[in-house]
Amino acid sequence: MTRPPPIRASATSGIVPMRLVAHLAPFAASVALAGAVAPAAHADLNGEFGRPHVPVPGSVAVVPRTASRFVTVAQADFDAQFEKDRGSIARARTWNALDVEHRLDARWAVRLEAEFEVDLYDIRGSQRVLSGPGRLLETGVRTHLAPGVDWRVSRDWKIGADVAFETTSVPGATLADSYTIGESAYVWHRFSPSIALRVGLKVLANLDDPPTIIPFVVPDDVDATSPGLWRFEGRGTGGRLGYAFTPKLTAGVAGAYDRRDWRLASDDRAPAGIARDIRITAGLFVDVAPRVGMTFGLDVGMTVLHEFEVADRRGDSITRLDASPSAYVALSLSWRF
Repeated sequence: MTRPPPIRASATSGIVPMRLVAHLAPFAASVALAGAVAPAAHADLNGEFGRPHVPVPGSVAVVPRTASRFVTVAQADFDAQFEKDRGSIARARTWNALDVEHRLDARWAVRLEAEFEVDLYDIRGSQRVLSGPGRLLETGVRTHLAPGVDWRVSRDWKIGADVAFETTSVPGATLADSYTIGESAYVWHRFSPSIALRVGLKVLANLDDPPTIIPFVVPDDVDATSPGLWRFEGRGTGGRLGYAFTPKLTAGVAGAYDRRDWRLASDDRAPAGIARDIRITAGLFVDVAPRVGMTFGLDVGMTVLHEFEVADRRGDSITRLDASPSAYVALSLSWRF
């Protein structure tokens, strides 16, 4: 089957702004859908930010309930220059996530995280990165499914674990060679009505490469009944820590370890190989909550460390390049129901 020629940007416009406009279409549709459905939702929401009330064990039995959160993000990562004048790389990403938690009783809960992501790349001077016929990397598609369980040991202690099934590939790649399985576990402890910590270990599986093991200690905003003004939110392999200046305005800092291992197709430049895009990012965000349960966000920041690698079908490195720091900007919608 003959592939259509890839979209290329002019030297003056840049691919990220053009593709970001295309990415904003599903983002705008999600915003419109949430705005239409939210007033009719009958979920029992507490708190100015629409965070679902989290029951804790007590003398009175807790009625089982389900709480959900949908997040959609459109992000543009601007040009980063490869070392030794070997071209540049830019990226546009659409990321969607649905988290569902069902409380079986006062102590046990089950949850499910589902994510779908599309990354569009523009690698200029790609023949200087890796010479040869075929594509290097243009589009990556990621799916993520992670069921988990939580056990509330007492009012101030909780433990949980999950297993993550993930695929990362380009169109035309073999899905059987594109999946990984990872795990994570945590212990949660509340020190006061507004201060809690979540301590754990996350094992991120990588294609044809040893897993990345990340220990973490993160703050937790406890639940919707918390009187505290600090807010922590996990997003993928990153997090956002903010302060609620008003019931409708939160601002803070964000950071992430952002790694994508894309399985390439058999007729790509590295046949059935892997393109690895590894970044560490840091930035600032502002969230505005126009109504209970709905939050719009703006994130801006920098990729402070960036490595790009291409490996063959056995996982052996063919080329590895560092890229210069680059800026990113993202728009988001978070809807709790």
